[in-house]
Amino acid sequence: MKKIIATIILVSCMLFVTSTQAQDRAIGLRGGNSNEVSFQQKLSDQNRIELDLGAWGLVSPVSMYLTGLYQWTIDIPSVTGLNWYVGVGVSTGLYAEIGKSSSFSLAATGQAGIEYNLIFPLQISLDYRPAIAVVPGVNFWEADIALSVRYRF
Repeated sequence: MKKIIATIILVSCMLFVTSTQAQDRAIGLRGGNSNEVSFQQKLSDQNRIELDLGAWGLVSPVSMYLTGLYQWTIDIPSVTGLNWYVGVGVSTGLYAEIGKSSSFSLAATGQAGIEYNLIFPLQISLDYRPAIAVVPGVNFWEADIALSVRYRF
């Protein structure tokens, strides 16, 4: 019994120390109109980059894309761990359908959202991401509202 209590205390202390240290990276999932693997790298206290690799459809037609964003984060001082953020970047992708030709796309992308960093290393966020395609033709892509869950390390 003493070993179990000692283990619980040790694990609790480790979680507390881990949660009080600044986490510079986060990795997780972003789900909305499509599903993405999401990675964030902190650059400074208020800036970071985010890279998302996603896919639409699992069978023909399928679309895979990569989105890169530069983001500015702003603390909401009344709630510890709550931030809002805005970002700009690009999305590039490949659309393929069996028996037809594939196409390449390039888009200018924006993002605005709110996130909450829990006291243990987990981040939950909700964001809005519109995009304007510039290749193969200029058009507005369907804006994406997504929920993300990331592990901070």
